[in-house]
Formats: sequence, C-alpha cells, structure tokens
Amino acid sequence: MAERKGVLIVKNKLLFCILLLFILFAFGCGNRKSPSGGPIDEINPTILSVSPAQYQEIENKEIIVNFSKLMDQKSANAGITIYPPILNKTMSWKRNILTIKIKDELKENTNYLISFNSNLKCYHGNPLDKPETYIFSKGKLSNYAIRGSFTFEQDDDKNLSKTILLLDKDSLLVLERQFQDNSFVIDYLNSGEMTVRAFIDKNNNKRYDYGQEPYYQQYLPENYKSAININFAYQDTTKPNIKQVKALSKNDITIIFNKELVRSPYVAFVNEENSTSLTIKSSYMDNNSMHYITSDQDTIKYKIVINNLYDKKNNYNDDIIAYFNGTDKLLTVAPKVVKSSIRNGSAIDDQMPIISVEFSDVLLKGNVFASMTEIETGKEIKLSIKQDNSKLWKFQPTDKLKLFNSYSFTIKKETKNHHDLTLKENFNVQFMVKDKKK
Repeated sequence: MAERKGVLIVKNKLLFCILLLFILFAFGCGNRKSPSGGPIDEINPTILSVSPAQYQEIENKEIIVNFSKLMDQKSANAGITIYPPILNKTMSWKRNILTIKIKDELKENTNYLISFNSNLKCYHGNPLDKPETYIFSKGKLSNYAIRGSFTFEQDDDKNLSKTILLLDKDSLLVLERQFQDNSFVIDYLNSGEMTVRAFIDKNNNKRYDYGQEPYYQQYLPENYKSAININFAYQDTTKPNIKQVKALSKNDITIIFNKELVRSPYVAFVNEENSTSLTIKSSYMDNNSMHYITSDQDTIKYKIVINNLYDKKNNYNDDIIAYFNGTDKLLTVAPKVVKSSIRNGSAIDDQMPIISVEFSDVLLKGNVFASMTEIETGKEIKLSIKQDNSKLWKFQPTDKLKLFNSYSFTIKKETKNHHDLTLKENFNVQFMVKDKKK
C-alpha cells in the first residue's frame, strides 16, 4: 500500500513538472520576437552602361540599358521618357537589363534624347540616384546648344544643385539635367522653340515647391543663340510699380521701379495741355530703372502712361499713371568710356571678336566714332556696329583678323552725347590675336 502511494506521488510530481515546462515554453514562444529579415536596402540604383554609346547612331532600332540593381519594371513608364516621342515601342527586362525596341520609323538627321528620372525605382523602391539623359542620333547629329550662367536672390543658394528642365512648344519634356557649377552648357539639342524651367530642390523631394524654393522660367525662340542668365528668385506676388521719376535734363528722363524688370515696358510721356507726347529717341534698361532720351521737354507737368510692365518673377502691372515736372536743364558732364570687353595689352583667340564698349551715358547712333587698324601694316580694318543707341555699344570687324598680328581699337574723342559733349580724349586698346590651339 505504501509502495503504491509512493508511485502515485512520483507520477504526480512528473505530471506537474511536464505541465510547468509546457507553460514556460508557451509563454517563452509568445514573447519571442520575429526575425528582423536583415538590414533595409537604402542604396539608390545607377545606370552602368547604355548601348549604343552616347552621341552614336541608333542601330537596329534598339537601346539597351544596364542598371546596377534589379528594377521595379512598373516604374519604367513614369521614369523613362524619349524625345522626340516614340509611341510604338516595347520595353523588356532580363534581370537588371532593359531593352527598348523601337517600332516607329525614326526621323532623319534628328537627335533622340532618352531621359531617366527619379520616378524610376529599384525593386526595393529606391529612386534613381540622379536624373540622366542620353543622346543618340538618326543620321547627322545636331549640335545646337544653349548656355548661360546662374545668379541668385539669396547667396546661400550658390553651392546647391540646380535643376534645369527643357520643354518644347507643346510643353513636352525634352530633358532634365542637374548642375553644380554656376554656369551651364546643354548641347546636342534639336533646334526649335523651347522653354527653360529651372529650380533648386532645397528639401530634396524631387519637385519644385512654390514660394519655398527659387525658380526661373524663360521662353526661347527657335535658333536662340544668346547666353541666358538664370536668376533664381523666390516667388512673390508684389506687382512692379514706379518708385521715382527724374527729369535729368530737357532730353533725359529716368524712371526707377520698385523691382528689377524682365523687359522694356511701353511708355508714353503725355503733354495733357495740347494732347501731344514727347518723342522717345532711345531707351536703356538697367536692372530696376529705365533711361529715356526724348525730344525737348517744356517746363510743365507731364503724365506718364506705362503698359506691359513685367518683373523677373513674372508679376505683371498695366495701365500705370504717374506725373513729373519737365525741365529745361542741359547736361553738363561729358561722357566717358567705362570699360571694354577687350583689355589693353591682352591676347585673344577669336579672329572675329565682338568688342563691347560701355559708356557712362546712352549715346545715339551717329554720335559714336570708332576705328581699328592693324599695327604691323597700318591697314584700316572695317567695323560693323552690332548694337547702338545704348550705353553698351558692340563692334565687330567685317573680315577675319590675322593670327599673331596686333591691332589697335579706338573710340575717338569726337564721340559725343546728345548734348554735344565729347570725350575728353581718345579711348584705345591694343591686343594680339593668338591661335586657339596654342
């Protein structure tokens, strides 16, 4: 009897131990954390290679792109654009390699730009590390280019990355490109009407945020060749307006505006007594001011009428009315040369240089006398005038200058302003023409 009792005690203790282990195991498993699955992939994909190579002709109507990672194939539609548009095409993937097969007929002597943007993502959702554009051709490669520099409303923006978007006349994206320097060149474009849109993505969200980030936009006509100044400004809604009007002499009127202008507005100076207007012989824009040379004023009150007033942030004002008193004063200070684009004693590598000369006053056509001679022979070089009726005049020789020869360019002291005040002395620069390769 005692033996059976001992066996029962042992069995009960064993059952108790098993039950206790079961409870501990169950609670231990319930509190155990799931496996982490390893580190999160935060590496942005890059483009390793493209075939055909940059600037080469598209052969067999096929473009092959090799990425550094497996890509999200669904993101390709939003992340890849081709300009001019190719509607009939297929995109196929083999691991990290994309093949674009073109089924449309390509246009002869046309550049094709294939752009990859931040909408293109890898398998883990990381966007492309930076926008990329590759240029190919069908036939002869077009070498049209636009170039320019950046200026800034806030100096702190100078060292940030700048994004430029080019859009065609139908607002289709031509390309997107980023720049670190404060000048830029975008070459190998097809010539045509374009809009330049630029911004600085300060918060790195891959888009422009109105009012928080600096912005610029400009329309370019076909075959536009001048350099562009992209002025990054923060958007505002303040309209441009007249700040001050000064009648400097009986023929000179300066209007100072509250903001820098993007182009010359329409202006009329009206004599309300006899319903006539002053004749404007010339005008000159300088940042936030306009200078006008007019016919003789009377010592009366004139009304100013201004239309089409735009500032550099595209704010617009129209039908502005202001008044000023005319004067019979004459100018008493003689004009002078402020600077020229070619320095005295310099060597240039351009055989057809445009020589820019800035004067202290607006000088009218027929009042500026310039000459150029070849120093070695004394031969006179004919000049054409590329810009006049301004503070900034531009001259260019009609024929190529000779390499390794020296030249003397002179603004003669007979040069005068519209009040017949002349330069005090000749302005002269001497320079040599060197070979670009040396």
